[in-house]
Formats: sequence, C-alpha cells, structure tokens
Amino acid sequence: MFDLAKNIIGNVPLDQIPFDKLADVYKQFMTSQPKEVVDKANAEAFQQMPQDQRKGLLETILGLFSQAGVQPQAAGVQTADPNAMNGLDFAKIASFIKDNPNIMSKLMSPETLNHPVVKQALMSLFGFIAKKVMGQ
Repeated sequence: MFDLAKNIIGNVPLDQIPFDKLADVYKQFMTSQPKEVVDKANAEAFQQMPQDQRKGLLETILGLFSQAGVQPQAAGVQTADPNAMNGLDFAKIASFIKDNPNIMSKLMSPETLNHPVVKQALMSLFGFIAKKVMGQ
C-alpha cells in the first residue's frame, strides 16, 4: 500500500497534494485493506476532524442517502442525528458508501464538492488516511 500511495502522490507534502490524488489514495485504501483496518482508520480520521467538518460532511452524506431512498440505519448506525454520530458511526457509513457506487459518485461530484465545509472535511479525511498509509 505504501508503494501505491507513493506512486500516486510522490514526495509532495500532503497540504500541496491535489484533492483528486488524495481521493485516489483513499479509494485504493478502502478497496485494498481489510475492513477492520479501514473502519479503524475512518473512525480515527473522523474523530480528528473539527466538529463543523464532521457535521457538514455527515449532513451532506445523510442528504445523499435521502435522495437515494436509503435510511441511515441501512449502514448500521443507530441515529440519523449528525451531532450524535461518532467515529464508529462514520466508519459504518463510509463502508456502506464504498459498497454503493451511486452514493459515492454523488459524494464526489462537483456539485457536492462546491460546498467548502464538505470539501475541507474530505481533504482532512483523505489526508489523515494518506499519512497512515505512508507511515507518517
């Protein structure tokens, strides 16, 4: 995985890596690592985000769920309140999104990414995962 991340982002400092490159590392991480490793990393990354980023990201994701006719409980979470969700809830939601390409593509769409809090939250998430992947 380290070699893959290096090939995607090279030796560039994380704060200078384009969003799409960080997203590629995240997608590769999500699909190449055991579920337990991915869930733990997603939970840790989510907990390290500022509250406004966590809330903005979850509100957006829950809105995408609603548009797709999916209840948050389908992802295995007990609440639909973004303020009450924790890292483990986010890990479950991230895993669900990985298995639902329609929701993933909407999350990564230009329309969704035009929301600055959502884009910043995803940058935080992807950057945290990239650091883990590269052993930083």
